[in-house]
Amino acid sequence: MAKTGRPTKYNDAVVNEICKRIAGGESLNSICKDDHLPTMSCVLLWVVDGKHPLFFDKYRKAREAQGLFDGDRLRDIIQIMIDGGLEPSAAKVAIDALKWTAARNMPRVYGKKVEEADMTVHDEVESDGFDEQMKKATEGAFQ
Repeated sequence: MAKTGRPTKYNDAVVNEICKRIAGGESLNSICKDDHLPTMSCVLLWVVDGKHPLFFDKYRKAREAQGLFDGDRLRDIIQIMIDGGLEPSAAKVAIDALKWTAARNMPRVYGKKVEEADMTVHDEVESDGFDEQMKKATEGAFQ
């Protein structure tokens, strides 16, 4: 009887599924728990081993898309909080985490802005009024 295990061979179908799910907001850890997919350590080796440059490019793009996904989820969490479905303190924790991951995965959009002239770092996240909405929504909630 042949011993069966998790797949370790690189193939386009597996790569496409992993990248599509990352772009849709799933963590690599949760994706790799599926028995038909390679382990997380195997996938991370594909990212860093230099043997799969096409995978590295797809993975990088999937992470950028995940950053956009996380940025979009910020508005959903704000609305849930405004509608009373989430305590402001819990919303703040979730929002801070999503801002952090969005900034890491899509720094061109959500990352820190650096002024070339004076090299001043600005901590603002590109937000379309996000900070103002949060200030209004949480006014008095953290006293």
